[in-house]
Amino acid sequence: MTNKNEIETIANNILDLSRNKLLVNLRFMDVALSYHKRVSYEGSFATDGKALFYDPRFILRAYKSSQEETVRMYLHMILHCVFQHPFVGISVDERLWSLACDMAVECTINDLGLNGVSSSRENKQNQIVSEIKKDLKFLTAEKIYSLLKRADYPDWALSQWEAAFKSDDHAPWYICYEVTES
Repeated sequence: MTNKNEIETIANNILDLSRNKLLVNLRFMDVALSYHKRVSYEGSFATDGKALFYDPRFILRAYKSSQEETVRMYLHMILHCVFQHPFVGISVDERLWSLACDMAVECTINDLGLNGVSSSRENKQNQIVSEIKKDLKFLTAEKIYSLLKRADYPDWALSQWEAAFKSDDHAPWYICYEVTES
């Protein structure tokens, strides 16, 4: 039986391997790929823009399921940071912002055409994106968010889109601090 420290070490090795695979193809992103401290927690995989939060068991299961998907998940989260997605205002619709950010990041990954980051969800993503591109020329999170707010898509469609694009947990983005009056 593997103990907690061994599982955490293996998970960190997997994250190192994922980062290094990305560095081979995206050397210009060396600072972004190496910047974040890692924090072990119980959940899945998340970031607040400063740290990468990871559940070691989640990382092991993801890697066992698909090494490429694990590398993609790492890039997905780093791109959220590069595009400053975690830094949101308190009035944002969390569901729509998260979906818009996931769509923008996944489109970027698909457009990069990198080896070693393929996903079984790419075909579904491309179908959805082809519909969105009828209304938008450039697919930034801000433009997608605006479209999602304007278009009032049904809940079932949004749920399908979330399943196709979601890769990480965005909960740390929406932690609000109480503002006290002076």
